Amino acid sequence: MTILRKRRFSLGLRPFSSKGALSGSHDITKAENLSWNLIGNAKENLFNELEKLYWIGVRQELESVLYTLRAWQAPQHRNIRLEDEDDDFVHGFDTFIDQVSEASRAFADEVAKWKDEKSESTVESYVEALQRSALDIASDQKSSQIKMDIRQGLESRPSEEEVHRRTRLLLQAAGFLDMDKLVEHRPPLDELSFWKRPAIPQLKLDFVSKSGVPMLAPLRCSSCSSAVRGSMYRRQEKDRRAEEVICEDCYRDKFSASTEFLKIYKHCILRTAISPQASRQICYCDEVPHRDTDGKPLGLFPVDKDAQHLKASGPGLVECGLLKLPEIVAEAKYEGMQTLASNNKGKVKGLADEKRDAAERRAIESKKLLRQQQRKIVTQQSQNAWNRTKETGTAVAVAESEADEDVPFFLKRYTENYPFGNVHMALRLGPLVLENGVAHTKHGALISLRNSLTLHSLRSSEATRSLALSEDSIRQVWWQLRPPGRPKRFKSVMKQVIGSPFTGLEPGDASLESRIIDGLISASHVGFDDPGLSRRDRQKWMDKVIVPILEDLEELLRTRLHVYLWSVTSRLLDPHTRLRWNPASNNCQNFCDSILDLGTFGPLTASGHKEMQPALYLMSFACRPAGYIKPKIKSKFDVPRGLTEEYLLRFRYGRHDDADIIDTLQEYWYDWGAFGKHLYRYQDLFPWDCTEAFGRYPVTCGNCNLAKHVWAFPCDSWSIIALHLTRDRSNYPPIDPESPAILSDADWMKNRLLVLTAQEKLTAAAVEMSKSTLFRKSTAWLHKQPDPALDRLKLGGIHRAQPFSH
Repeated sequence: MTILRKRRFSLGLRPFSSKGALSGSHDITKAENLSWNLIGNAKENLFNELEKLYWIGVRQELESVLYTLRAWQAPQHRNIRLEDEDDDFVHGFDTFIDQVSEASRAFADEVAKWKDEKSESTVESYVEALQRSALDIASDQKSSQIKMDIRQGLESRPSEEEVHRRTRLLLQAAGFLDMDKLVEHRPPLDELSFWKRPAIPQLKLDFVSKSGVPMLAPLRCSSCSSAVRGSMYRRQEKDRRAEEVICEDCYRDKFSASTEFLKIYKHCILRTAISPQASRQICYCDEVPHRDTDGKPLGLFPVDKDAQHLKASGPGLVECGLLKLPEIVAEAKYEGMQTLASNNKGKVKGLADEKRDAAERRAIESKKLLRQQQRKIVTQQSQNAWNRTKETGTAVAVAESEADEDVPFFLKRYTENYPFGNVHMALRLGPLVLENGVAHTKHGALISLRNSLTLHSLRSSEATRSLALSEDSIRQVWWQLRPPGRPKRFKSVMKQVIGSPFTGLEPGDASLESRIIDGLISASHVGFDDPGLSRRDRQKWMDKVIVPILEDLEELLRTRLHVYLWSVTSRLLDPHTRLRWNPASNNCQNFCDSILDLGTFGPLTASGHKEMQPALYLMSFACRPAGYIKPKIKSKFDVPRGLTEEYLLRFRYGRHDDADIIDTLQEYWYDWGAFGKHLYRYQDLFPWDCTEAFGRYPVTCGNCNLAKHVWAFPCDSWSIIALHLTRDRSNYPPIDPESPAILSDADWMKNRLLVLTAQEKLTAAAVEMSKSTLFRKSTAWLHKQPDPALDRLKLGGIHRAQPFSH
């Protein structure tokens, strides 16, 4: 849930009610009312119970890895290999190093300061230019030394056999010591109507007017009749006359086990709606031929850039209908956004009204800004983040997010003022998931096991152990066997901590890691999945092969795991840590922030951690829960927001209540850009253009390799990889639109291999960064400086050359 300012609840909003759609007075997540069994005092039992549950979860992860290895070594999959697996050239991390190193940040601050002090008419003196150039050279020299140190480490990496490498990647992906914030979809609460904002709908061709102009309307779900506002699913049955398309909500609720439905991204329909005949009906331009030299009719859409279509040079003048199609699409999308899920019955505005209102708002804002500059008033927005947004430990007021400047004027009145709107957040520690706001969990915290990685193994149908921690004067621990629910619908994952096991960071771990990997490879040759075996015999085989591996893994993880568990346990037992969910004062984001110890997990790298040998973790993107302010980009040295933070905090492609971050990023290519497909390699799984603006890196998207592509947005890439590993094959559209079908086993294996290989490219460079003394020294300032907003430098990405993508 979003972090709300208490003052908002005094503005005519009725108090949060215990009645309605929720299953409890202090819950956001529905759950079955099952009995709990008391364990005892949390102070005496919580750590041991967490550790016990942790190893139950690890065993499940190992079984998933084992089934996947066995599937990949089957005869039909044995020869599947990606080119990217053989590509050892890791590059593209230069911008990230510049963004987090102290010397580069100091130079960026000097450039910003210089731009503030200089007006357009002021000419820079020779001495000033010389001083700035000297700072640039000094900063560049320090940065180049760090980059050279890292590249030398990457070039000396040892090679591995294919099966050994893939097993290591699967164990990396299991994330035994990773920590993530899991952002899960929730419908908005009825009591808080300001969260109910319309998303841009998927359009369909409604009818064609007599003049040939297409009339567009929102596409409605065949099951629930609501407007489709995100990705959708189409039934593949040739004998049906009418096309059946359903929204993602209905697919997950009613048809998730069906293979008849195939996924489709939200897309622009003009290419299919405007047939060649329709394009000739729409166009009345005398200078545009409708037939070729042989007398055959021509298709006029898409519009040829050299065609002499009539353009309106001013208001009220005639323009070719084909050139008006973008306006028709905009009108249809706007009309589709008028079906608000709120009780506001005000006048329905048209685009002309919105344009006039937008102009009036800009004029008012300009006058207000001018008065503020004249009086030199220091406003709350201009204060430092630690003054403007005070951290209180367990509940933090987050500053209101600002609308993106790229948002069309007719959408700006729907921009979200509250970061992290209708979502639910939980904290993952290895296989453990910690959350609050779940119904029937003693009004406290629920600790359960996550679903295993979505690879080649089936989801378990067995009940699993869960813990509840009650918020009483003396906190108590309870347990129950919790039946598996439906697969969770994650909107995004926010990577917090990347664990060090199986990354190659610690040479002392190499021997034990190799033994675990060899044990898994040997076990994958055992026929534990023989369909002729009974369930009991299959379990005996699994026990026989898994138990020795578990013992080695416990020896590998024990020391670091205890630091993780003690950190979380101490926070959960702290009387200042509130467990009971409350939308205003202790929502799920507050809870996650309160149990993530930034004193332990805050530094970017943990090599040489004073309490740990080996290193506690590889890299951390955890930030102080304050400083959600729009960064001021004044030069190419400043750091723009990353994709995940932008998705959660700012208005992007309308309301993203019906699509996760991956599908939302795909809308740039399929809907907004109207390409109908991604343009370059890797964009099917990592949907961005990695070309850097300002010519900061010579390799452009399309000519890049996988390492360059994912290092354009390192934190986002790790986060999106984690999200990919929660998705099954039904969450991806067909590879070949001409012969649509759900992903085959071979295509699914390639999908998973590419995700794991992307993770490998990120990890390889991060390991060398963590090993580099120069890098650690240059980034040590990040967790020591006082401004929470600067923590988010490590979440940023490149300046995108991709048009209108910020």
